[in-house]
Amino acid sequence: MKLNTMQDIAGCRAIMGTVEELNDLLNVYKAREFQHKFDYEKDYVSHPKASGYRSHHLIYKYSSATAAAYNDMRVEIQCRTALQHAWATALETVDLFTKQALKSSHGQAEWERFFVLISCAFAAKEHTAPVPGVPEGRELLQEICHLKESLQVTSKLKSYKSYAEVLGLKQVQQQRPDTVLLQIQIGENEASTILITGFRADEAPEALAAYYQAETQGNSDAVLVSTARTRNLKRAFPNYFADTDVFIREVDAIVSAPNGTAAKHVKSSAAHAATAL
Repeated sequence: MKLNTMQDIAGCRAIMGTVEELNDLLNVYKAREFQHKFDYEKDYVSHPKASGYRSHHLIYKYSSATAAAYNDMRVEIQCRTALQHAWATALETVDLFTKQALKSSHGQAEWERFFVLISCAFAAKEHTAPVPGVPEGRELLQEICHLKESLQVTSKLKSYKSYAEVLGLKQVQQQRPDTVLLQIQIGENEASTILITGFRADEAPEALAAYYQAETQGNSDAVLVSTARTRNLKRAFPNYFADTDVFIREVDAIVSAPNGTAAKHVKSSAAHAATAL
């Protein structure tokens, strides 16, 4: 693959509170004229992936008179709601700690099925399209409850966070760096170490070298983040802190609601816009 054909050689993410706010943001981008060239979009909210992934991607071609070497390289703007982000965070966390590839649809069948079902329940809550072919109503609820119990979803997700040791967060918050390297290392018995390192703008080569080293280590995952507000790191990248609290609360709300309410809550249909929650 050539670098100038990659969809997301660089990218950024916007997390909105509701689907309405998400659509407002997308409309702003589509209506605004600016130097970078709109290439195409992928609407995984109206048309979720078979895995249950839901988000809206806008892909642009970079354009700059002062940095022409990067022109036409694609940059992805990933826009999603907080609920869609909670789902993706939980899936990535399970992937990391269980050494699966659910994100690429190459994971254990029961885990794959669980995330598809939860995605459909979340879609119903947001009045958006479910994954086609998934059961609805009480049948969907019963299958969610069965898999949640058999997989021990809640206890496992909570254990990932409780066993995590965070190193370097206070130092980085005091340092106020331009770039932050987040690295999570998985040890024995699901214990993990979260390493946070800050770099100034003039330390870009050192940041890239550290990122490369982190990427080549086994049982490790890393991301290099440009940020002006280090206090928002945990909110923006909860999977690197094994934080799935929002996801757990949402799932618990689905399965613990009164029978009639729960079945209504997870109902999906072709006319999803008219679904009553």
